[in-house]
Amino acid sequence: MLGLLSSCTTSPVNHYNRGVAFQDKGEPLKAAQEYRRAIELNPRDPAPRFNLGVLYQDQGMLDLAREQYLAILSNHPGYTPAWINLSSVQETQGLLREAEESLGRAMESDKDSPMASSHLGLFLLRQGRIKEAEQAFLLALKRDPAWANALFGLGLVAETQGQKEKALRAFQEAAQKNPMDMEAHLKAAEILREKGLQEEALRHLRRACEIAPSRGETFFSLGSLLYQLGRWRAAQDAYERALHLGMDPRACHLALSQIHQRLALEEHFAYERNLTRQEASKDKTGSPR
Repeated sequence: MLGLLSSCTTSPVNHYNRGVAFQDKGEPLKAAQEYRRAIELNPRDPAPRFNLGVLYQDQGMLDLAREQYLAILSNHPGYTPAWINLSSVQETQGLLREAEESLGRAMESDKDSPMASSHLGLFLLRQGRIKEAEQAFLLALKRDPAWANALFGLGLVAETQGQKEKALRAFQEAAQKNPMDMEAHLKAAEILREKGLQEEALRHLRRACEIAPSRGETFFSLGSLLYQLGRWRAAQDAYERALHLGMDPRACHLALSQIHQRLALEEHFAYERNLTRQEASKDKTGSPR
């Protein structure tokens, strides 16, 4: 009885806040427990349901995630993020018509925000509907000219059409508008490497590594570029970081063995040069004045 009384008098906001704290610390089970308690105390509040849906979705529990989003929308039909996430679940489950309809409802629920339009653009792009995707991204930019996701989307459209220069400009502008857009930095680096602009590519790759310090494949790409530039020690550090983060050990060890060969050659040549200088110094000091 005391336990029941205690739970009834606990604020749902406190449970929600604890859930957010657990989620930030990477403890989804504890976070989900707190969100469920908040929902029990205030079933109509969309915030804990939405976060619980995100947790389920991240863990691949799509039916449970969809259940939470639909519960939100039954009480709050204008809750745009729930429509967007519901669409993502439906697309993953192969319900493409329903996914597109959910994005349409998201756009109706918030006619001023660029978020739903850019999500629609990405959805259409994945379906190969390039021109429609481009129009959706342009609509998002009409609503907010600085919306980085739409700029990134236009970069993908241009890349799909083989317009690399246009794609590069869009990716770089997306990275400028949102410096935390890791994918924009990676895409820009990829095209810059193809153009032979290695130093610019390096700047974007380093930034991507700063944004996602636990992503092994990004450090592997950084190591590859540094190796190409002849910066063996820095490349070695990047490959070792990639290996530590779970990148394919075979690829990492092969790259590291190549670097070790390079470093061994450099040490050998440095040793030979040093010997030559020493011999030259002896000859000079031993010669008559």
